[in-house]
Amino acid sequence: MSISAQIQHFPPEVSRENLVPEKFPATVKPLSNSALLEALFEEDLTNEEDPPLESDWHVASMVLLLEIMEEFFKDRTDVYISGNTAVRFDPNRKKNRNFRGPDFYIIKNVPKGFRDAWITWEENAFTPDLVVELASTSTVDVDFGVKKDIYERMLKTPEYVIYNPFLQELLGWRLTRSKHYQPIKPNENGWLWCDEIGLWLGVIEHDFPRAVRPVKTPRFFDKEGQLVLTRLEVEAQARREAEAEVARLRAIIKASNWDD
Repeated sequence: MSISAQIQHFPPEVSRENLVPEKFPATVKPLSNSALLEALFEEDLTNEEDPPLESDWHVASMVLLLEIMEEFFKDRTDVYISGNTAVRFDPNRKKNRNFRGPDFYIIKNVPKGFRDAWITWEENAFTPDLVVELASTSTVDVDFGVKKDIYERMLKTPEYVIYNPFLQELLGWRLTRSKHYQPIKPNENGWLWCDEIGLWLGVIEHDFPRAVRPVKTPRFFDKEGQLVLTRLEVEAQARREAEAEVARLRAIIKASNWDD
């Protein structure tokens, strides 16, 4: 039974939160080289009639990661940040074959700017440096299976992370010198260090505007463990600090019996 099928057919007494983390990815066996090549080079997605759609949480989480990194790299012109867009890598340069759409990815040392898709043969063969996938019942088999194989063996993506919303945990892999993925060891908080951008990726509760209550989602943290903020969060923080300073000065004036 596939992982997605297992998720959808829990016994009544078993909750998703009680899943054993190690069992989640272990049931997906890596493809053999021949099977991977067949999956890659014979894949044609032009006739796919009903592709999986994203949930509200997936969309909000992807947008949040994009907004965080756009603010973090706002002064850089050599970092491309995108999500849920096609990364095309067909060896015969066919745009309707052999592509994937990572939920979130970063490519360094390339010009920033809008693109319809990331087409490797038009971008000097640059491929994603960091990929984050947000797993769901409809994508988990692919995230832990063929996508992981593609990022490791075809695109040579240095770091690949999957967020499992059912276990609320991150699982990651880093490309070794031998060009094979090795698991990234989490810290005591379950965070993963992302060498490619010099930040931690962790899981915390976030108050999305359209959600009725805070929900857990991946977010980036700096080396000291401080939350990396979006532009709106930076502006809100600046307003709070300004208001606090005004209140402090008013208190000084009042204590000194000065006139307003």
